[in-house]
Amino acid sequence: MNSTVGQNTPGVNASPCLCRGQVWSAQALLIALKIGERTLARWEQAGLQRLQPATDEVYYLSDDVIEIMRLPSEKIPKYLPKYKQKLKGK
Repeated sequence: MNSTVGQNTPGVNASPCLCRGQVWSAQALLIALKIGERTLARWEQAGLQRLQPATDEVYYLSDDVIEIMRLPSEKIPKYLPKYKQKLKGK
């Protein structure tokens, strides 16, 4: 598998294309898919896995993003801030 980081950098290619086997930074996904940080957080709650190498940057595998986007909206939880998640668990 030939994974590339930043191949679809914003401004270079006008149409975002999530092709299988690509690695995307969180920031690039937010810009390319025109989603917010809360949407990304909800996707993580629904099972989207982070790839965190030994850097501060967070990356995602495009295969995982595509699978989350295919889920019906009922399967994606509503966003709850972390402090409310802790209250809900008590």
